[in-house]
Formats: sequence, C-alpha cells, structure tokens
Amino acid sequence: MPCINDWRTENYLYPTFTPETAMQGTARFQYIASWLDGKGEYREPFLVNAPDLVGNRYESQDNSFLTKRHSRIYGRPVADVLAEMREKERQMFKKKT
Repeated sequence: MPCINDWRTENYLYPTFTPETAMQGTARFQYIASWLDGKGEYREPFLVNAPDLVGNRYESQDNSFLTKRHSRIYGRPVADVLAEMREKERQMFKKKT
C-alpha cells in the first residue's frame, strides 16, 4: 500500500478513510492495512493495532554465554579476519597498478 502522503493513496483509503482522517486517526503503534484479493485488487482498508514492542512482550535474557561458546566453535579470531581482509584489499589494489 502506498504511503499516506502519496496522492495515489486516496484510491486505496476511500471510502473508509480520507488521507486527512487516516493521518489524524492513527495513533502510535497503529497502521492501516488492506488485503489483496484474488484478482490483485485492494480490499477495504482497516485499522490495526500493532503488537507491543518486543522488549515489553518478552523478558530479556543474557545469552552472552552462547555468543562466546559459538564464537569458539564456529568463529575465527578477529585478527585473522582483519588480516585476510587487508590481504584481499592489497591484492585488489596491486592488480590495478
């Protein structure tokens, strides 16, 4: 669906909303949605309340131990990666000159 500032939006919002009422009527964490039917046409738009922010819905957990373990199992030391990147850059610039 085009953004609300777009003049083409009127075609998608009418008759349920006007662009002005859509801008004024949608609070924070709300949006206007519309389904596409089987013919590819937009159906009547409707107002949707977005879910709460993820931080409000789930308790934060400390996964730092997983990060450390996975970096040991699957990762490479940062120094090795940086050295490889420098070598690739050196090779690229060496070919150009």
